[in-house]
Amino acid sequence: MIHEDGQIFSGTLLSHDGNTITLMKPDNSLEVVQTNKITKFDFPRLPEGLITKPTLVWLFDSELSGSQESEISYMTKGMNWHAEYIGIVSDDEKMLNLAAWVSIENNSGATYEDAKLKLVAGDVSIIKKEVDYGLGRGFEAAVAMPKIGFEEKPFFEYHLYTLPRTTSLADKEIKQIALFEPATTPVTKKYVYSGGEDVRVSLEFTNSEENGMGMPLPAGKVRVMKRDSDNALEFVGENLIDHTPRDEKVELYLGNAFDLVGERTVTDSRKISRYIQEEDVEVKLRNHKEDEAVEIVVREYIRGREFKILNSNFEYKKKDAHTVEFVVPVKPDEEVTLKYTVRIES
Repeated sequence: MIHEDGQIFSGTLLSHDGNTITLMKPDNSLEVVQTNKITKFDFPRLPEGLITKPTLVWLFDSELSGSQESEISYMTKGMNWHAEYIGIVSDDEKMLNLAAWVSIENNSGATYEDAKLKLVAGDVSIIKKEVDYGLGRGFEAAVAMPKIGFEEKPFFEYHLYTLPRTTSLADKEIKQIALFEPATTPVTKKYVYSGGEDVRVSLEFTNSEENGMGMPLPAGKVRVMKRDSDNALEFVGENLIDHTPRDEKVELYLGNAFDLVGERTVTDSRKISRYIQEEDVEVKLRNHKEDEAVEIVVREYIRGREFKILNSNFEYKKKDAHTVEFVVPVKPDEEVTLKYTVRIES
């Protein structure tokens, strides 16, 4: 070490805390030097075995001499990916054009040139307390050195998406790649009321080949747009979807309908016996749209061990042990009242 006044300090480095350096001199005495006055450090050679940056080292034992080809696979931290979808709903709101992208994040500390990219989607179990691979729940990204979109196929109990061309991933880079070509599928707009004042609005479609889709969809965020009268795309809502297999329904909750209002009231409650009671329920639905009739699904969650609808002025369907749904048509600028009586066994 060279001091700013030209004095040279030499010896064996014992410790360094950022402010001072402790040296052992040739006569075995100790010397402590303040680092704020040091202008130069000079090390004649690195100690044997010292590695100055994180390095992965393999030691091979082979009975054969000469050059041999080998394949090495290992898990690395810092590789992650997620799916994102953009949907454009048609003017009549009966069709949805859906495009899908995957965003790949490389924070592994290495750059991969001309890599073969494979993505695994599914609920992959990872023991994070012992080893944190940084992949996030349900996703795994794998790259191996040396058509638009990904080729999909089942793999174990998951789905494997393989990019049919090579790509490069630089360290600290986030790259977006199309998951599949944009697809158009029929959709149904659905209004659901389940208490309070708000009526929820959602778009529903079936992920089937018959409907123009059919590829298993990885979990991700779906943003939905619609063109206005100026032909500009306007954002109408977003929702998260779970991993969705082929031929399963996708329901995208996009927000609450501005012009639809609900009001629920229990008008009477009667104790029939120790474990049985009856309730009279009224649900008022108001449609403030000027020229559009709608159908609103009234979804009622009924507490108790069992229940039975005794009477209703609209048809209903029992969905499960605690849920019943009524479909109520409401004309423009109209108020409609659903009335029903339910017997509940606790």
